[in-house]
Amino acid sequence: MHVVERNENKVNQTRLRKLLIPVSVAALVFVTGCATLQTKQNVQDGRIALLTGRPDDAVNYFSRAAESNPNYKTSYTLRESVWTYLGRAYYETGKYPEARTALDKALASDKNDYVARLYLGMTFVRSNDRDRGLAEMETALNGIHE
Repeated sequence: MHVVERNENKVNQTRLRKLLIPVSVAALVFVTGCATLQTKQNVQDGRIALLTGRPDDAVNYFSRAAESNPNYKTSYTLRESVWTYLGRAYYETGKYPEARTALDKALASDKNDYVARLYLGMTFVRSNDRDRGLAEMETALNGIHE
């Protein structure tokens, strides 16, 4: 009787192991998909807040998006990272050191993020570094034009 029970236990354990991997993968895909959707929604809400004159709200949305997926980029012609959007929002609130930090992160991830470079240039100008700001803006505009 004990031998039969042990064999049944081994069979059940084997079945559980075989189920555990696909169930774990499915759960991971589901959670990752939900996180991506939430990031996308935060970016969209942040864009709306930025465009409707609510930069403080935009900072909150973009901060959450950057925290959940710091590599997120939009799929528009001028692809902007979540860091670019966050930098833009900080720029609009007049928080230039925070804007520079976010825009530096955007450019560290993608040196061809010309919107980030443009806003970085404007941030330098607002921070009394006119020459550096104009150089960044010129590089950005040339890159956008290409």
